[in-house]
Amino acid sequence: MATLSPTTDVLVVGAGPVGLLTALELARAGVQVEIIDRAWRFAAESYACALHPSSMEVLSRLGLHHAALEQGARVDVAAFYESHHRRAELRWEAIPSAFPYLLVLPQHRLEAILADALQAAGVQIRWGHRLDRCQSGDNAVTAGVEKLGVTSVGYPFARSEEMVENSLDVRAQYLVGADGAHSHVRQCLGIPTDVLGPPAAFDVIEFTPAADPGTEFRVAWSPQTTDAFWPLPGGLGRWTLQREPNESESDPQCAELFARLDHAHERPLRRLWTDRIRRRAPWYDAGVQEIDWVAHVVFTPQLARQFGRDRVWLAGDAARQTGPVGVQGINIGFREAVSLADALSRILLHAASPSLLESYQQERRTEWSFLLGASSGLTPRPGAPAWTSENRARLLPCLPGSGPELGLLAAQLGLAAL
Repeated sequence: MATLSPTTDVLVVGAGPVGLLTALELARAGVQVEIIDRAWRFAAESYACALHPSSMEVLSRLGLHHAALEQGARVDVAAFYESHHRRAELRWEAIPSAFPYLLVLPQHRLEAILADALQAAGVQIRWGHRLDRCQSGDNAVTAGVEKLGVTSVGYPFARSEEMVENSLDVRAQYLVGADGAHSHVRQCLGIPTDVLGPPAAFDVIEFTPAADPGTEFRVAWSPQTTDAFWPLPGGLGRWTLQREPNESESDPQCAELFARLDHAHERPLRRLWTDRIRRRAPWYDAGVQEIDWVAHVVFTPQLARQFGRDRVWLAGDAARQTGPVGVQGINIGFREAVSLADALSRILLHAASPSLLESYQQERRTEWSFLLGASSGLTPRPGAPAWTSENRARLLPCLPGSGPELGLLAAQLGLAAL
């Protein structure tokens, strides 16, 4: 593998879906791009993600939708339940798109599709490369990048630790931070985030159901929690259950079960989850036959005060974070990748004004201020059902859509997105 180039047009930090798509859009436009990630490879296991119609249209334009369809499961209907009661539903057949549905597939498979396309465009992912610092100047940004290695330490029981093999200064015209919620790029810029709500803790379980789980995306609603069930490819299922305020994250029994998903611990974990599901979603009758994967994650609604400045810009969770139910983060991240790559391509290749980047920032902050409840939210239309009207603030982050799609989905619930 060739070494990281010391000069490039754009350096992308972070090889998740948003970073990969940003790099791919830039490369296909003819921009020289390098992409780095401190990890060593894609995770073997990852959260399943649901692609909105707008994201499928992006993949279609890139010629990648067939690969996604082969590995995904289609969802046409979403339903909202409160105890036994089916309170509302959404149907994607009403969305004017070539892809009027959600496509559910594991995130690592989506990343592999994008990575293969990126390699075909002549760009290699530089795994095991960590951004140490960045300094933006008048004509370029200088990034200090550390190439990581692994060494064995300890006696008599050896363990592996990361080490810095060497350091390199990379001079780029622009740098894109797509390095997640704890973005080092954002920290280098000194950009603060505004926390717009309390953190929400979720337990995630992917499993083999005991019976056919159906093809609907379903949300289980209670006064204190919002839980979601997704049908996955291969007849599998996934529950995302929000922890109640009195459920301690430090519960030693729960922590041990999560840390050791082996034969001895699988059965008590299955009992724990089955009890939670039975209490919160009494309509769910497909059961949990075998647990394949579990995780615990905390989401804090937050928004960076800037999406970047000068020659360093942010996309994806590096600039904001929302909850998992509506899968808005990754899908709007796709739109951010396309928009930011387009602005950078026009600036670098066609001498467009850098003010395009300020427009990108304004658009992103305006949309996320709305989605995160920092500005106007959903409003009831005349004759709106009482349940959707009363719960409209909580419904907003649960709608699997954005932009025009979001307005059409909200209209099915008797709500308007202003």
